[in-house]
Amino acid sequence: MNLISIIIPIYNCEKYISECIESIINNYKYDDLELILINDGSKDKSGDIITEFARQDSRIKLINQNNSGPSAARNRGLSEATGHYIMFVDADDFLDKGALEKFRELLISNKYDTVLFNYKRYDEHIGIENNKPLFKDGYRYYYKNKKNIYKKLVSTWRLNHLYAKFYYLDIIRDNNIIFNEDIRIGEDNLFNMEYFYYSQKGIYKDLYLYNYRYNPESLTKTFNLSKFEDLKITHAYRMNFIQRYDLDNDVEYNARVFTLKSLFALVKNALANNVSHEQIKEILKEPFFNSIVYDIRIRGFKNRLKQIILKNNLFRFLNLLIKVKAV
Repeated sequence: MNLISIIIPIYNCEKYISECIESIINNYKYDDLELILINDGSKDKSGDIITEFARQDSRIKLINQNNSGPSAARNRGLSEATGHYIMFVDADDFLDKGALEKFRELLISNKYDTVLFNYKRYDEHIGIENNKPLFKDGYRYYYKNKKNIYKKLVSTWRLNHLYAKFYYLDIIRDNNIIFNEDIRIGEDNLFNMEYFYYSQKGIYKDLYLYNYRYNPESLTKTFNLSKFEDLKITHAYRMNFIQRYDLDNDVEYNARVFTLKSLFALVKNALANNVSHEQIKEILKEPFFNSIVYDIRIRGFKNRLKQIILKNNLFRFLNLLIKVKAV
């Protein structure tokens, strides 16, 4: 059995995929690595590029499938993986030199079922910016103090992402944890809430070794009206999670604010993609979104402003704020 399986869904990423793969295989000399590349029906040269990589390195497992989306690709990767630990990498991201080797001794020790670290945001036009620390360096959690993890999962973006984590494959398989293939946003949050419930011991290292590439052409930046429906699903799941694990009222408040901020981001994205003001108004009239906008007393100027904009359908004002990059 391998130590690490890295799963990379690939769809039309010929511009970046070579850098991504090289940052992994060129900087890890051991044979206990399995790199699973899932070609999710790419129509560009991505398939040819990864086929050549697989021909040259026996640690690479290449899977070709019809386009089914990143969640289906990750689920396929999980079904094929043989590593003790799983790491997810996006095809347009890359690791720092020596990133995997820095964790090898810790992973071999098997002291923790989950190892977290941190990432940098990489923008070709702006440069590199470190993410905020998730915890203090060396922070450990066990089953008795996991509420700190739960609180971040349900009310912030801080732990929602898949990258910069080593997951324990046995936890995933023993508890049948998979990605929801029917939603476009929030599937990583649902996966993490399930996973961390079963994780018993983890450690955070404040190392910025994963490079998240800001790519406005990626799937997460494209828009589809179905994302409003996805927000309903993820919000309901978070509320259920809060009730199941008896989290306090402050956590529920923060989770509702989190949903309002997510709704605001969706409206911004809709406007940027030329969805009509009338169509957005109709969406916000739905009982769920109406309750998110009206049934909470928001604290803090920025979030209060977002609530006011949504309450009063101030979309022209919002467009102005977007143009001057004020939101």
